[in-house]
Amino acid sequence: MPRSSVIGALACPMVEQSERIRLAAGSRLRELVGAPEIVEEYHCRFGVNPEHRATLERTGLHAVAFGERDEVRAFERRDHPFFVLTAFQPERSALAGRDHGLIQAFVAAAHDRARSGAAPPAGASRRS
Repeated sequence: MPRSSVIGALACPMVEQSERIRLAAGSRLRELVGAPEIVEEYHCRFGVNPEHRATLERTGLHAVAFGERDEVRAFERRDHPFFVLTAFQPERSALAGRDHGLIQAFVAAAHDRARSGAAPPAGASRRS
């Protein structure tokens, strides 16, 4: 039996498109952006293969954002200081001159962690 990829080509590429995304209650992402829904931009042709969602969730990833047809658009890890994996591209907000709550929160978390002198999470490296 052929194995399928975890990441695969989208049936409809999301190039220069935006989409309304529903955020899971209690998720870090929803807390950071302060809303139950967001509209995000894309410039991609690949996404998470839905056949592998359960496998990814068994590894500690939690699906927390969903597209208009219920496709997973973001995962989080609750056991990590700041791990949010998105299919959409929050950095594209800068093209419109807007700050994105997720990016602001990431920078703040990195700054706080550096000031505290905390060791990097397991598996991460610290550059000198």
